[in-house]
Amino acid sequence: KEELRIVSSSNIEKMETALCKDPESSSVCSGANEPELFRPTGPMWIDFKGITKRKDSEKKSEKIVYVVKREEVDEIIDKVKNSNEDIIIIKGKPASGKSVVLRSIGYRLINDGFTVYYIQLKFFQSVEVLEFNKIRRGIVIVDDAHLNIELTEKLIRNKSKEIKLIIGTRDIKNYKPDSEAHFPELLKSAITIQAVDAAKKIIDKFNEIHNNILDKSVKNEIFKKSGNNLWILAWRLKAYEEYRELSTEKFKETVKNYISGLIKTNTIGELTGAIFILSIFYKYEIPLRKPFVKNFTSEYIINGLIRKNEIVQTTLKGKDYLSLHHSEIAKVYFETFKYFADFGYFAKKEIKELAEKYGLESLQNVPKTDASLIINYTETFPEEFNRFIGQVPDEIQDVLLQNKYFLNLVPEIFKSYQPFDDFNILLFYTERLIPSILKNESLKSKIDGICESIFEEKICKLDNLWNISHLLWILKKTKYKYLQEVLKSLRNKIFEEKIEKCDCAYSIAYILEVLEDLKHSKVGRIHYVTFEKKIKEWNSVEKIAYLLETMFKIKYKGLQKIDYKIFEKKIKEWNSVGAKLLVIILGEIKYKKINMIKQSFLQHHILHKR
Repeated sequence: KEELRIVSSSNIEKMETALCKDPESSSVCSGANEPELFRPTGPMWIDFKGITKRKDSEKKSEKIVYVVKREEVDEIIDKVKNSNEDIIIIKGKPASGKSVVLRSIGYRLINDGFTVYYIQLKFFQSVEVLEFNKIRRGIVIVDDAHLNIELTEKLIRNKSKEIKLIIGTRDIKNYKPDSEAHFPELLKSAITIQAVDAAKKIIDKFNEIHNNILDKSVKNEIFKKSGNNLWILAWRLKAYEEYRELSTEKFKETVKNYISGLIKTNTIGELTGAIFILSIFYKYEIPLRKPFVKNFTSEYIINGLIRKNEIVQTTLKGKDYLSLHHSEIAKVYFETFKYFADFGYFAKKEIKELAEKYGLESLQNVPKTDASLIINYTETFPEEFNRFIGQVPDEIQDVLLQNKYFLNLVPEIFKSYQPFDDFNILLFYTERLIPSILKNESLKSKIDGICESIFEEKICKLDNLWNISHLLWILKKTKYKYLQEVLKSLRNKIFEEKIEKCDCAYSIAYILEVLEDLKHSKVGRIHYVTFEKKIKEWNSVEKIAYLLETMFKIKYKGLQKIDYKIFEKKIKEWNSVGAKLLVIILGEIKYKKINMIKQSFLQHHILHKR
């Protein structure tokens, strides 16, 4: 029984662990013994629990809770307890308070006796879906869904019927969902979180904690300047506490002093170097490989910042990454470094040298600091390029594609090509990188010079048909000279085997369309029994319809060999709506035994009712 418990129990983090209910349980809980109004990580257990404070000379006391109450929390908890909705979405702009709302919900539900799990998608890996699948009941709260929509879809599809999902996300742009996607539809009914709804309450809470240091005019001025961004609001309140001023200079000075005091060190340049580099990338929500950050700082500083819970270290496929906690914190830090010319001097000096090396020193109106570091990061770790380029603004992408030094790195990006799910990355290849390659004869020649065995090996190692399709499609659009040689070198049954492992109709259809577009002979060699197995497995008319329509579209010869008894069985098992849709689809693809299928439908859904 104990062995079974260990095997079946999930390693997904419980919400009370994320909130540091027991501050001594983890080094991540540094500082969680005392309540704070603002934390880079988001509120902790102690912040919700609050403290008892002496109120006046009459020895009266009151409990001060450090997290403001938001109406959305009550609304969502009511849905969890009293509705049949099993997936609830909240969305909002950066620094609107989504994470605080999610943590507030988790705290309340735990105290009401619920089991609550917490997933931060910026730290979550695809392999951990297996751990998610072990959760049979309870509440699962998912934050930062916008960072990995495909993984969010997997969680939605794989969840147990006894699980309720509460998902937080920013607005989604340029997402092209497949036919089986749930997330875009769920977003339409999402609860919108706005910073302005909480800003005045936070200002009042700050005033309560700090003995009413804000008069009415100051409160109004702070709200006017910072009401739409809760992280800017936090720093403005801290600045007023320290200087009793609302000037930009004092705002920046407060942030500068905070960064400088994070770690006691004689090498302030290493401290500011670490924060500066991380702020440049994480304002785009890009985590960095740890060795790259160490070029600008030391192991001692990095470990100190991790212990202080100022930065986060995560491990993905054996590689360590570093990041800040929030993109808006990164922006505040970055703007502070820009404001003070001497702040982060040594890191700025190194970046200036990089800009000169890459010919970017004369760049105007585009952040050459960002462009220089992105080129340097790509040069150091070309395999990381497909993980981050979709989050880089268009104006910087344009600078990269006009830069000779970056273009010389493109063959290395292809050689170390990594799969991606982000549609923005596909757009970058389609609309920017590939046209640039085709216009540049020298670059095109270097791409053609890449050994075909590199791409053959990548296709063999990839199990995700979507990722294989992307790679083949990119090679086709790039007019890679040896693409047909790559396809010929693959084993005859390789795509058949990968289709057998895949449950996504859209991914199967995509690979079939790409292979047909490439005039690949192996499409016809995929045994029709492979598709029969899929149709038997699926209980979704949408999945089956999508596959059949694709097979018909590419003129797959085995389509007519699919056993009609499989369709008859579906018609018997399904309700009349699903059965009718299947009959219509089979008619549209000109299935030869359609009359037998129609007879079966008539018998089981028309005559039987009479």
